[in-house]
Amino acid sequence: MNLKQWRIPIPGGSAPEELAAALGCGLPLAGVLVSRGLGNPRDAAEFLSCSFPPEDPGAMADMEKAAGRIKLAVERGERIEIFGDYDVDGITATALLFEYLESIGADVYCSLPVRDGEGYGLYTSMIDRMKADGVSLVVTVDNGISAAEAVAYAGRSGIDLVVTDHHKVPDTLPEAAAVVDPLRPDDGSAFKELAGVGVALKLAAAIEGCPVQDMLEPFGALAALGTISDVMPLLSENRYIVKRGLEALRQSDNPGLLALASACGIDLNEVCARTVAFTLAPKLNAAGRMKNADLALELLLTDDPQRAAELASELMELNSLRQQSEREMMELIEAEMAARPELRDQPALVFWGENYSTGVSGIVCSRLAEKHGRPAIIISVNGSVAKGSGRGVEGSSLYEAVCSAGDLLTRYGGHDMAAGFTMPVENIPEFSRRINEYYRRRATEVHVVEFPVDSLAEFSDFREKDVLELSRLAPFGAGNPEPVFATLGARVESVVPLNERHSRITLSKNGASITGAMFSKSPSSLPFRAGDLVDAAYCVSIYSSPRGRMVSYRLLAVRPAGLPEQTVLSLARYLAMKAGGEKPPIRLTREKVAEVYREVKRRGQVLDTAESYAFLFGSGDLGESAAAVDVLRELELIKCVQREGQRYVQPVANPAKKELGSSEIFKRFS
Repeated sequence: MNLKQWRIPIPGGSAPEELAAALGCGLPLAGVLVSRGLGNPRDAAEFLSCSFPPEDPGAMADMEKAAGRIKLAVERGERIEIFGDYDVDGITATALLFEYLESIGADVYCSLPVRDGEGYGLYTSMIDRMKADGVSLVVTVDNGISAAEAVAYAGRSGIDLVVTDHHKVPDTLPEAAAVVDPLRPDDGSAFKELAGVGVALKLAAAIEGCPVQDMLEPFGALAALGTISDVMPLLSENRYIVKRGLEALRQSDNPGLLALASACGIDLNEVCARTVAFTLAPKLNAAGRMKNADLALELLLTDDPQRAAELASELMELNSLRQQSEREMMELIEAEMAARPELRDQPALVFWGENYSTGVSGIVCSRLAEKHGRPAIIISVNGSVAKGSGRGVEGSSLYEAVCSAGDLLTRYGGHDMAAGFTMPVENIPEFSRRINEYYRRRATEVHVVEFPVDSLAEFSDFREKDVLELSRLAPFGAGNPEPVFATLGARVESVVPLNERHSRITLSKNGASITGAMFSKSPSSLPFRAGDLVDAAYCVSIYSSPRGRMVSYRLLAVRPAGLPEQTVLSLARYLAMKAGGEKPPIRLTREKVAEVYREVKRRGQVLDTAESYAFLFGSGDLGESAAAVDVLRELELIKCVQREGQRYVQPVANPAKKELGSSEIFKRFS
């Protein structure tokens, strides 16, 4: 249970108007630039033009060594193998480096790991296979920084290794011919957020001896695909790579990309970062999740349009299977949560079993972390081996949490928001205990997740011209999200289904109204109804329809109008106390508990979410309201139930008579 605190710029001052005049743009664009720290006209113009290319690859530690060793291998006719990863970043990095090395006459091969085989990363058994194939140089892309054992084994086997990666660096670097990773402590490059494919792009430029921007015409589409898919921040060098890469993607004649776009029903000429993230990338990822990532790699590398069409069709089928598997796993998880009420108060969600597919566990973890506001980890058991995947939340590092149990693991890696690992099955219970203990220690700190709003606006503010201007901020993604506007004190006119999973909501204020979609939220899962006064946060864009161009709204968040910040903080303090923190300044009264009980009885059932409590009890202290709910649960006057993927609290039929004073929670706060 979590409730985000909206971070809204304080209105006032003339900065947006002055910037709009200096740039010759509208106020919506100027307001966003100012809120993002780009109020200086020169800084704003530089950001909008995106005219500064990536720095010289030679600034990266070991880049010259890596390029030199690969060039020597090409000159000698050595057999080179590129070893990647099964996600889109790893696949595109592999394809990029393979295509480049092949173009300069290298004897080059490539391979990817199998998720349901040995899994992520380089293993000694792979080195044996490479040695048998006559490989004398292996280049890793998007992996290798944590493969010290395999790298050392390769050296003893007479194989040189060039490691290129972008993940967190262990205390000791692998003993390779070169190790290129922007996160190396001694790395001299200015930008540290490259994707694996971004590092591969720079390596190709270093081998070619040219500026990075010269490689974007032939390889920019692949670089953009991998960078967006790996959710890297689209700022600085990544912004340049993705913006130029999307231009290359729109003009691409790659048979695989054309076939995939056709199968998805999209026009590559109109592709944007969002199209990549939500349409193209899931299909490419489906290969590694459900079968073998080699299918996606072959799609990107094939020159045969007919074969490309066959592969694209297979990826579409695999993506449908992925979606089905994801739904089934969510149902299993929700059923387990309903059967284990103790999970409600644990700071991290850890699940394990033989029915959890490694192919979709990461996606499901992401959905759980977003829904419940807690880190989520799913461990798949296969015989004596357990493979886990996790997703974190803002404010704490999942990678550090996993490191805290590193002695239980045989392999692990990741970053602040995602991690993967392998361990013996017998270590799972202790791992779960340690992970929760790690987060329990940190949950005692009061932490409120912020929801950033770029600018306050009225529904009447968005002319087509001004909305079109906002596209100058693109490409949008991590680190550079679509602009978020908020309108305060709007009235909900209607809430209707868009389909079984989404809602269409109409809001009005001061004679103006908008209708926007709220995705992944069915009407039954929303805590507000027609007639409620709300604050609404949304994105705006231009939608081309048969009736012409129209302004389109996508609702991101809706809260009770004027919800006090103190209310959000009160709930955060109460949740921190439940995790072992200090007792918050909450005082429960009989009247408060009775009020909450009456409201639950009146409605028959209430969504067990912070947003629902905010709409029901937002005028009071939300910490007190949450405590009152816990009192009623302790006294078995209400109970938690799971229905259609949602968690509710509802009255217990014919409950036994209970004395309020018998509740330990009530005694603590009364």
